[in-house]
Amino acid sequence: MGSFGSGITTELFLVQYVTVTSADDDLGFTGSWPDPINPIEPGNVQLTGGKNNAIWVLVHVYPNATTGDHSADLNIGSVAVPVTLHVFNFELPSMPSVAGQMYINFENILNRYGVAGTSTDYWNYVDSSKAWFLQHRLSPAGPLWPGGLTGGGSGGAPFISYDCDKHTFSDTYGVWGFEQPATKYILGNGWNTGLDGTVGFPYFIAIGTSNNDASADQRPATFCGTQRSSSDYPITSSNRNSAYNSKWFTYITAMQSYLEGLHLLDRTYAYLWNEPQNKEDYDAVASYSAAMKSAAPKLRLMVSEEAKPEIYDNPTYPNVKIDFWWPVLRNFNPTTAWQRLANNDEESWVYFLTHNDRPPYFDPITLDHPGVEYMLTGFFLWKNRITGIGYYSFNDWSSNPWTTPKANGEGNGDASVFYPPGKDNKPITFGSSKGRFVPSHRMEIMRDSLDVYEYLKLLNSGSYPEPYVSTASDAQASKVIYGLRSYMRDDEFIYNLRLAIGRKVAGEVATLEDVQPIPRTSRAKLQPQSFFINFQDPSGSPTGNVVVNNNTYMKVGWTQYNEGLGYGWYGLTDQRKYQTFSTGNSLHDSVIYDDYGRYQSFQFDLPSALYSVTVGIGWNGKSYEHNTVNVNGISFFDEVNNNGGYLNVTKQILVKGSQVMLEMGCPDGEYTMLAWMTIVLVGTTNVPDCSAKPCGQHATCYYPSECLCDGGYAGSGYNCQPDCSENPCDVHATCSSSGTCKCNSGYSGDGHTCTINDDDNGNGTGAVSWSILLPLVLALLALW
Repeated sequence: MGSFGSGITTELFLVQYVTVTSADDDLGFTGSWPDPINPIEPGNVQLTGGKNNAIWVLVHVYPNATTGDHSADLNIGSVAVPVTLHVFNFELPSMPSVAGQMYINFENILNRYGVAGTSTDYWNYVDSSKAWFLQHRLSPAGPLWPGGLTGGGSGGAPFISYDCDKHTFSDTYGVWGFEQPATKYILGNGWNTGLDGTVGFPYFIAIGTSNNDASADQRPATFCGTQRSSSDYPITSSNRNSAYNSKWFTYITAMQSYLEGLHLLDRTYAYLWNEPQNKEDYDAVASYSAAMKSAAPKLRLMVSEEAKPEIYDNPTYPNVKIDFWWPVLRNFNPTTAWQRLANNDEESWVYFLTHNDRPPYFDPITLDHPGVEYMLTGFFLWKNRITGIGYYSFNDWSSNPWTTPKANGEGNGDASVFYPPGKDNKPITFGSSKGRFVPSHRMEIMRDSLDVYEYLKLLNSGSYPEPYVSTASDAQASKVIYGLRSYMRDDEFIYNLRLAIGRKVAGEVATLEDVQPIPRTSRAKLQPQSFFINFQDPSGSPTGNVVVNNNTYMKVGWTQYNEGLGYGWYGLTDQRKYQTFSTGNSLHDSVIYDDYGRYQSFQFDLPSALYSVTVGIGWNGKSYEHNTVNVNGISFFDEVNNNGGYLNVTKQILVKGSQVMLEMGCPDGEYTMLAWMTIVLVGTTNVPDCSAKPCGQHATCYYPSECLCDGGYAGSGYNCQPDCSENPCDVHATCSSSGTCKCNSGYSGDGHTCTINDDDNGNGTGAVSWSILLPLVLALLALW
């Protein structure tokens, strides 16, 4: 690779393949998949005949690089491939704006790279591997490894010295302790990260879980010479000052003071519970968090669960504060998350699971998915005000990911987001790799996507987005992310959108270009017109043409998305069902539903224009209480009861991306009975345009440029929040989307009057928790 000039360096990689023998879902297929990106050195490179041999060029751009266009040639034999690089006049922050908890096994890295002992080579690899993750904007769960404040899996027992009489910490363990690793890897002092300035990871875990039982007392069995008894937990007013609890919470108070003195209190949190699932779990979380906040109000707390009223509005332990809610992606609830962030300063992160985040959700971990999915993360986090991400096993390597991509029987790519240097998964000769690591497509494109988050933040004057407050960056993120389960999957468009944002941030243009995707399917290239869709079995009843009011309806059924057809579904296919009736109304004579109540997303390609969209739901003679449908992120039905009949809702939607995306399904796994949809052209003139000041969430742009809150929400049109003011909720209820009051867990009623369930003994069962392990070919631009 030729030189781009001063301040720019390059690394070369050869894209390699793994064999997928069992596809995860309909987005994948068996056969060879490109994923490992193996480092190569200039010179003789062994290529494979009969396959594409892609060269991956990683470009490092440093602050002293000249802005503007740079050119260099990639020389392959006698062929010179010209590569053009554009350097913007701004820097991305060295510290990631998105926090994280990636479970990375550093011992596996040292073992596979042939690092023996604990000499200088050992620490060089520890430093360089951590720097590599920081450069990728990925934060390890254990950034202080092999040191720490408390012992991993110990329930919070001190890893360094704690004086039980003086209530003080001391650290004489140097690099193996806490203070030196924290100074280096969190504060960034004395660590050559390859990035600009003094920088470290955003957070470290002060106290971690010791097991996955959220209702169990996970603290040490003995602390400061006192044995813990079963009567010490859950924490109540009667046992708060027991001998054990008194010593324990004095220790927690001392920990807060110690961290504050080291200027580390705002860079840490206590991760105390994993996936609470029933009343016993919720009560334990609420009681312990209340006691922890009483002892150390500034020490932040995390639970790996979505924000739930069963915890934060617990009837027995009220006024609970959890600083970081951390659900699996499919359980993230933006309505509740935004309320907690706006009113209680409680953030939400998400974590990914290949066996759990199934279509229609995107998944940046699954190997046999289209690569564009890995680019969605940054846009998704921004739009949903999510501030951190995590994954339970970045490099398990107990099986060989080069030969067995479906490790542990889970999804392809699970437990291996990067690769061991030896294709046999055995240790290599120390030094033979020249210290270079083997990323995957997923890891590199995920880094690119996290860079996109930084672009959006810079476009927002370097500030994080706030809930219910619209920003110019929201309009850009919404071009890619319509809803939680509906996305723009055009990689060329995403590239052009990022380029346009970069030009605006760099000051190269005065006005941000309104980039839109190029229509790719035949229908999207037509002149704007109306479309009529019946969600019925194309070969089933009603037979013949379905004609209503002289409009002939397309029969689309459960067809999986097909670019040739220009329509279809994303989602798991095994429980998709049809039901037919004889009502005398052909639009009511068939419905579709998922028999497990799972989410499904439907894409329909069409010309961009202003449309009046109507969606019909229902079931002849039977009621379903939770029918939920969104179209292009706009709510049509939000857990609505069809009352034994059929309902339809009409809303105007300005389509600018040549597609309508419909989502059906609700969080409780209840049925949505979908019948039909019409997309009627309103016009291509007098089209409302709010791009200069984008509308907020749950608001609609009306001609010429007025933002108004949707039904069930109140506010300025730029800050719309659920509105139950006309019929206020009970104190033990939550005002949810569309202005609906719902009693919190442990209470029953209509949402306006809620009474405690005296017989609620919390005997429900939940799923088994997953153990967490603790310790085009184009240049991919890393602008440092």
